[in-house]
Amino acid sequence: MVVRLSSLGDILLTTPFIRALKRRFPHSRLDYLTGSRYHELLQNNPHIDHLIIMDESGGKKEIRSIAERIKSENYDAFIDLHGAIRSLQIRRKSKIHPVFTFKKYRFQRVVLILLKRNIYPDDRSMALWMLDVGESLGVQDDGDGLDLFVESEIEHNTRKLLEVKSQNSQTDWIAMAPGARHFTKRWPIDRWIDLARRLTDAYDVRIMVLGDDKDRQLGKEIITGIDGQGYNGAGLFRLSESAAALSCCKVAITNDSGLSHMAAARRIPVIAMFGPTVRAFGFHPFRVPYRIMERSLPCRPCSTKGSSRCSLKHFRCMLDITPDDVFHAYQDLTSHHENMTMVT
Repeated sequence: MVVRLSSLGDILLTTPFIRALKRRFPHSRLDYLTGSRYHELLQNNPHIDHLIIMDESGGKKEIRSIAERIKSENYDAFIDLHGAIRSLQIRRKSKIHPVFTFKKYRFQRVVLILLKRNIYPDDRSMALWMLDVGESLGVQDDGDGLDLFVESEIEHNTRKLLEVKSQNSQTDWIAMAPGARHFTKRWPIDRWIDLARRLTDAYDVRIMVLGDDKDRQLGKEIITGIDGQGYNGAGLFRLSESAAALSCCKVAITNDSGLSHMAAARRIPVIAMFGPTVRAFGFHPFRVPYRIMERSLPCRPCSTKGSSRCSLKHFRCMLDITPDDVFHAYQDLTSHHENMTMVT
């Protein structure tokens, strides 16, 4: 039994471990427990035998129910890739042993945020931290990236939709994901509009905006700002449809958010804006060509997840990243598909 309840990017970062675990024990039954909002990320994964979906609004009653179900299955091991209160409660109530957990480097994270000292042992992705969980079981990294499998019908329908929206099958799509859960992780909307104009003026491309309902207005402003040369899919696509749409794109430009990992899972090059966060936290795009846009400032990092405002009131970590910076990163990325970081 493997558990990861949330969130979008974190769940995708577990998929190399899932693949490697199934390869190590091909005849075992591998079940995965996740939250209801994210089941689409895993429902077609061939390395998972049974997907158990938890109602995240169910509270203590749902936790007890899930734990009883897990207990009744007599699993040989409980692999907790979440490491939070809910997963701890489930594993204690289910009484499955042995339990395997991954190292989250909490102390190193606090030191980096408060003292600005990087004492992490290395500069690796969280996907590799999770793979370390299987070391004692003989699980080995296969060197491949993240997984996100989508039904062929969804792939086909999404591609047809974008062909109609582009009005030219030869036109390249560029995905933009301007949203993020917290304000300080969001590159300002005027920068997105300026960048979209530069890209559509310079190249035969169209912009596709992705995100959830909260990003719908941002997408509208971007598409309006480029005179309709694109499609606002924010709030319209399910997770699986967003994944299919990303497969139609040449590059994904995102904040440090789950959609950067979704793009990586679909093997799409990524340009990601890192403001309050840094790559040492383990959330840089995994095993795809990418560029990280960031400024070297004494106040960075200030958070792992972002916040509602800049505590220093200057927000330079995002404001100092210019559309020109990102435009040149796009040129560089599309001409040199090497997995390296650009620090502006």
